[in-house]
Formats: sequence, C-alpha cells, structure tokens
Amino acid sequence: MTRLPLAVTFAGLVLASACSEPAPPPPPPAPPVKTAQERVQIYKDCWNLFNAQDWDKFGQCYADNAVSEAVDSTPPSVTGRTAIVERDKQLAAAFPDRKGEVHLILANGARIMGVALYTGTNTGPMPPGPDGKALPATNKKIGLLVGHTLEFDATGAHAAKDASYVEEGTMLAQLGVIPNPMARKPIAPTGAPATVGIVQAMVAAVNAHDLKAIGALMTDDYKIIEIGQPKDMNKKESLDGSKKFFAAFPDMRVTPIATWGAGDYVVLEGSVSGTNKGAFPEMGITKPTNKAFTGRFLEVMKIDNGKIKEDWLFYNSTALAAQLGLK
Repeated sequence: MTRLPLAVTFAGLVLASACSEPAPPPPPPAPPVKTAQERVQIYKDCWNLFNAQDWDKFGQCYADNAVSEAVDSTPPSVTGRTAIVERDKQLAAAFPDRKGEVHLILANGARIMGVALYTGTNTGPMPPGPDGKALPATNKKIGLLVGHTLEFDATGAHAAKDASYVEEGTMLAQLGVIPNPMARKPIAPTGAPATVGIVQAMVAAVNAHDLKAIGALMTDDYKIIEIGQPKDMNKKESLDGSKKFFAAFPDMRVTPIATWGAGDYVVLEGSVSGTNKGAFPEMGITKPTNKAFTGRFLEVMKIDNGKIKEDWLFYNSTALAAQLGLK
C-alpha cells in the first residue's frame, strides 16, 4: 500500500472538514427605504425634537458624518452628528425659549425644503461672530422666517446634509445690535400647523368621523370641487355630505399614500375604503348592500392662513359603484 505524504493527508482532512461545515447564513436584508410620507413625518418630528431641546434624540436625526451648513454665516458648516448638536446647544443657550414653527414642507424624493418661523428671546450670550467675540444678551425678541433644505441618506431615515438660510441682518436689527430701517418687525408665533401637517390633521379628523374637527380645518368660505358631484359645495354642504357618508359607511377610512406641498397648495394621493351599512340615496343606495369598497383618489387643497380654502377631489365613481353592486 502506498503511503501518502503527511502534508497531503493533512490537507485532505482540512478540505473535508471545510466541505462538511454548513454555509454561513445570508446577511440580513437591508432595511426598507423610508417612503416620502415617512420622510416628511421624520422631518416634522426632528423639528419637534429641536424645539424640545431633546439633544440625544435630535442627534439621531442626522447621519454620523452629516454636514450641516449655515449659509454665509460663521462658522459656515459643521460636520458630524456631535458637532451639529453642540452648535445647536450654543444657539439654544442664547435663546432658551427659541422655537421653529414649520409653515411649509415641500418633499421631492430624498430632498425636503421647509419654511419655518424662528422665534425666541435673547437672554444668553450669542455664539462668537466673525471677530471671535460673543455678543451679550439683549433680552429682546426675534421672529423671522428661515429657509431650510435637507437631503436624506440612502435609507431615508437620517439627514446626510442640510442648510439653513437665516437673514442675519434682520435678526441683528430685531435684537437692536445694528440699525436697519428695512428690517421686518419680529413676527409672533401663530400656532398654525405646517401646510402638510394641516392635511394630516384633516385625514385624522376624517378617520375619526369628527365633523367638528373637520369643520375647524376649513375656512368659512371653503369650497370643494368634487368631480363626481353635479356641483361645487360650500362648507355646510360638504359637512352635511360627510355626515351622510359616515352614516352609510360607518367604517369608512382614508389611507394616505403620498403627500407633498407646493406654495399654498398641498397634494394628497390616497385610498378610501368602507362597508355600506346604511342607505345613501346620493349614490342610489336605498338599502344597505353590506358590500365593501376600496378606491384611489387624488386631492389638491389650497391653504389659507392655516386652513383649507379650496379643495379639488378626483376619483372614479364607476369603479366604486361596481364594488358596491350598483348598476
């Protein structure tokens, strides 16, 4: 019998052992990328954390290596989650009561633009300016609109880059540091939700079948142009119609798919579902069909001073009627 060299024998044993080991488990799947709706909500939540000075949670709004730019300011930008939080802590020390009241949110893919009313009282020293010196507290109030852009990382969960556009000449004039007769007077907080937030509040009110809350989100001269109806409706007519619809479809619910804003307008794409449990003569239902329906819709709302003024609603009524067994 031929004797194999020791090295060959050892190599064979190693190879056999390797072949007998089970394959390593596959890596876990990557987390799903956040939807546009989820990114808008994250943006709003992070503003709330900023306002609450919840620094630990606010820091998680940014990626580890995020870049935050203060456009044409000093310092112009900071890099990294820790540095961003430390910068904002300094600003909070100068304006302990400062708030960012978001008035408008525009979303497009990974990018978001916000307009916020920045208010506060200067009761602490300002961070050092270009000369390296800190300004003493003025005990005066500020209130000015600021622009903010943000770009999410690949997951859509954290900010990779953001930029703030602050008109420092107006802020310094409001603080009495420099004379500026062209500067706007401080704007007081309004308490109005962001434009996209108004739509979210309306969806919540509709899903709760809360007619009072729905009406509170409409202007007095509200008008809805519902393509499936023979004529436009005013606020009272719209609320009356909603009351009848809720009675006929007691489990009626709206599910948003996408929401975005553009100027004074907000667009909502979504679906509506329900089960017919009562008469609804407006659709030719004289007795309950006990059938369910689900349909898509597109809604465009014009916002005026924190409320919905005009409303365009598009859907396919034929598809809904077919699901309900109507001719």
